[in-house]
Amino acid sequence: MAFYQTGTTTGDGTPYVSPAPLAGYADVVEEAAFHLNDPAQFPILTLKDDAPSAAKYAPMWRDVAALQAKGVKVTALLGGAASGTYTRLDADFDMYYSPIRDALRTHELDGVDCPARSSAGPQHVAEDRRHAGHTVVPASGPGQVSPSRRP
Repeated sequence: MAFYQTGTTTGDGTPYVSPAPLAGYADVVEEAAFHLNDPAQFPILTLKDDAPSAAKYAPMWRDVAALQAKGVKVTALLGGAASGTYTRLDADFDMYYSPIRDALRTHELDGVDCPARSSAGPQHVAEDRRHAGHTVVPASGPGQVSPSRRP
C-alpha cells in the first residue's frame, strides 16, 4: 500500500508529481486527502483544498486511471488532518455521503479508506447498503470500504 498526497501544480512553479511510478511498488494507492466541509464555506467534499473535479487534478485523474489499468487499486483517504470530517458524516450521513459516493463513481475509485482511528463514520458507510443503489462492502484493509463493481 502506498500513500499519495495529490501532487498537483499549485501555480507557484511546483511541478506535478504523478502517482504513476507507484505501479509495481504498491497494489493499493491511497489518494489523500478528501475532506467533508461545512457547505456554507466550501464545496461539501474537497480533495485537499479544492473540489475533486477541479481542473488542476485532471493530470492526476488520468494517471490514476493508468494505475488502475495496471491492476493497482486506488482508494480515497477520507479525513486526513482536517478536523470535522467524521463528525459531519455522523451528524448528517445522507447529506455528506452523497458527494463521497459521487466522487467514487466519477473518478472510478476502488473504495474509500475511513481510518480506524476515527470514532464516527466508517461504520455508517459500511452499514449503508442502499444509497442510490450503490452497494458498499468491506474492502481489503481495516477501516476501508469499497463500492461494489456492477457487472
